[in-house]
Amino acid sequence: YLGVAETLLCGQIPFWQKQWPPNAALELPFLCYYIDGNTKAVWSKKHVPKHKVTMLGRVMGCLEQVFVNDCFGRPIYFETYSGHGPVGVYTLELMQKVEQHLQQAGHNGQVNRVLVMDSANNSVATLRAFAAQDRYHYITMLDGNQWSERKVRHEEAPERYRWGNATLYDGEIELTDSHAKGYIVLVRTVRIEWDNGKRTILLTSLPTTVGASLVVKAYFDRWPQQELVFRAMKGFASLHMVAGYGKQQLEDTTVRNKQQWLEEKIGTLRQLLQESLAQ
Repeated sequence: YLGVAETLLCGQIPFWQKQWPPNAALELPFLCYYIDGNTKAVWSKKHVPKHKVTMLGRVMGCLEQVFVNDCFGRPIYFETYSGHGPVGVYTLELMQKVEQHLQQAGHNGQVNRVLVMDSANNSVATLRAFAAQDRYHYITMLDGNQWSERKVRHEEAPERYRWGNATLYDGEIELTDSHAKGYIVLVRTVRIEWDNGKRTILLTSLPTTVGASLVVKAYFDRWPQQELVFRAMKGFASLHMVAGYGKQQLEDTTVRNKQQWLEEKIGTLRQLLQESLAQ
């Protein structure tokens, strides 16, 4: 609300450039940005935007922070939204804002960029927005309930995963847009059949010249490069907590009325059974 995110970004970029190693080599032939959100539960009597808080498993008032980390596990940028953070819809706009400040800090930007997101951001509207531009690619996961053999156009011959125990199937799948009836989007898929019997489906806009093993490695590198950063921040700085709010004990009228009804029923039964119990 105060608009301090951009000011913070302008100040921390030159600061982190002094702290980071000057010659960090890329492990992949492209630069990955890992994008994810962190939801903070808000306990308040006032009306606040609501969304699902995964940690508590309920829909309630919350704040959601959208974080951007680079492929070296370094946090670059974050924004806070009231309620649900539109990660998928405003991802491209967010990255343009970030790279505008990076270029001012001296980056020439001559590298292919891939945005790695979780399955919560793979709506067809987001995929169509990526297809309308040619600067950024994406890698995301497909939910299991969206996978169907009938939607698959074709799959290449299987190959073994270079960095794990799995078999990869490179292919294409047809996805429909729920907001535009009859509109079909053709997306490249990488089906991962793990040796332990589990299955994972990845969606990407990278061309087939980038092998399936590189796509899978780029996606799963987000766990040590971003998820572990989240875990450390939650343990050190209580990232999942909201300062200035606290839990309040409120009386549940439904439960209280049920308790009073049961107390009256028990009292009535005791009077009826008093003589029988005495005998």
